[in-house]
Amino acid sequence: NTESRKKNEPLNPDHNEVPKNDMKDIEAKFKKLEKSVNDLQKDNLQYNNKVNELLDELDDLWDVIENVERDLWQFMQYNHRENIEIVGISESIPDNQIENHVVDILKSVGVNIQHYDIAGCHRLSNRKKDAANVIVSFVCRKKVRECLAKKGKLYGINRYKNISIIENLCPKYQ
Repeated sequence: NTESRKKNEPLNPDHNEVPKNDMKDIEAKFKKLEKSVNDLQKDNLQYNNKVNELLDELDDLWDVIENVERDLWQFMQYNHRENIEIVGISESIPDNQIENHVVDILKSVGVNIQHYDIAGCHRLSNRKKDAANVIVSFVCRKKVRECLAKKGKLYGINRYKNISIIENLCPKYQ
């Protein structure tokens, strides 16, 4: 009978006992796995710490972006303060006559204005089908204040009853 028994097979027919050599191999493999798990836990902790650092850095960068965006909008609005918009100027007025028409409108409400007071004047791009607003950029901000102060007089002038003067605000503040 002992001859038919395989090598390393336990003598006990219940097979409850594990040979010592096999047990040592299992313990060695278990220790190796345990070390691998511990190493992975350490690595995972390091990666989690790095992710948290990066998330904190990302939060800081978003704060910087928000501040830069706010400053940009303020700067854009600051650049718009030398401008007004005139709403309702007919599309039939040719582009090369817009400035003359604007000067006439502003003089009619009592604004003391000359062509040299205007740095630029043109229609704004228009997505709608109605008349595009005209932007007027002045050399001096005082003219903007004067135009805005006297804009109410337009309603008393019959030929300009459909025209109004508004502040030129950057898109965020419109």
